[in-house]
Amino acid sequence: DEHRVALKGDLDINASPRLKSELALAYEDRPADIFLDLASLDYLDSTGLGALIAVLKRARENDHKVVILHAKPS
Repeated sequence: DEHRVALKGDLDINASPRLKSELALAYEDRPADIFLDLASLDYLDSTGLGALIAVLKRARENDHKVVILHAKPS
């Protein structure tokens, strides 16, 4: 069982709280590995990175993993 999420646009100070909240709710409802597809993600700032780290910490606490797919070099 897993969660697959495709991120697009900007993951910044405006979008990060929503992502963190929605992933937390989905994970609480059904704990599972999380796959994040970043192919369509244009921008990631420090708050976006913080949201991803919070998701990672939550998953690791329950022996799940977070896998990042299609990350751009930049």
